[in-house]
Amino acid sequence: MKKVSWFGVGLILVGVAMLLDRFDVFSFGWMPVLWALVAVLGLVKAIDGFGKKKSGRVFWGTFWFLFGTYTLLCYIDVVE
Repeated sequence: MKKVSWFGVGLILVGVAMLLDRFDVFSFGWMPVLWALVAVLGLVKAIDGFGKKKSGRVFWGTFWFLFGTYTLLCYIDVVE
């Protein structure tokens, strides 16, 4: 069984979303998507750091998760 390149799948999904936005199928802002991705990637790194017992990865993963979540909440006017 072959491994799946999740980075490639992510790039394809971003490309499809950009095409749908360009053809006015649906419209959304890219900044909330960017900060949500930062938060998700931070969470993945933090969980990976806990699994491998690497404190640096846990710290930076938690930092990017909290920063991305806070910025996303500010951007969509949940937090001032």
